[in-house]
Amino acid sequence: MKKVQVVWRFCSLAIAILSAPIISKGQSVATEIPAEPSIIVEPAKPVKREKYSVLFVLPFTSSPSEKFMRVYFNDWSPRVDWQKGYEVFLDSLGIKKPLLLVMVSGSSSPRDHDAQGFAAAIIRFESQVKKDLTLLEKKYSIDKASLFLTGFSLGGDLSWAISQRDPGMFKGAVVAGTRCGYRMANSFSNLNQNNFRVYIGQGRNESSVIRLGIDQAKAELASAGIENAYFEIPNVGHNMLPLNKFVEALRFVMQ
Repeated sequence: MKKVQVVWRFCSLAIAILSAPIISKGQSVATEIPAEPSIIVEPAKPVKREKYSVLFVLPFTSSPSEKFMRVYFNDWSPRVDWQKGYEVFLDSLGIKKPLLLVMVSGSSSPRDHDAQGFAAAIIRFESQVKKDLTLLEKKYSIDKASLFLTGFSLGGDLSWAISQRDPGMFKGAVVAGTRCGYRMANSFSNLNQNNFRVYIGQGRNESSVIRLGIDQAKAELASAGIENAYFEIPNVGHNMLPLNKFVEALRFVMQ
């Protein structure tokens, strides 16, 4: 695969006015307000006729969403090489359809853990995902039937919740270390109609609250006829999926 050529950024949801980006091939987007931008990475090979799928990454508590991908890219340098990491990641993923990676901007904190804080976080990140998608559509041909969410811990809870709030928008989600506690009326039925798929991971020594939530979610998913897969990570507690299982999970929801 050729080297990934473009890494470009969008402004944070925390900024009320979205700056118009200046885009240059092979460079980052310059914006007037450089505050926690969403990081968008595209494959190196230009796509002319085929539409892009999109994977939105949501952050875990007190960390930007890019930290989630740093784990899988195994890059902890002060200036991460997203281009190199994404090239290797796409090779391991092995999907045929071109995929855009969106590390969604926005901050999170323990304040988002209670009911009121989590409700506000859902709206905040749902809005940012939709803003990012709108800007993506101005530059790329997007397959809106091939949008996906992923996250760990709070990011997983956000992915779980947003997929239910917009059941016709997303095709699948990969979550780990999440309670899967959010519910909306008829959301599972609506997800089933959209052929939604979900992959859930948790550590074998995860907290009882999360384990109970995931057990209930798996039962409800099965009852609703929603295709789902599950992996229990051995010998760990609150933990992300290992790389090979994360790749397996993405293949499952994207097939």
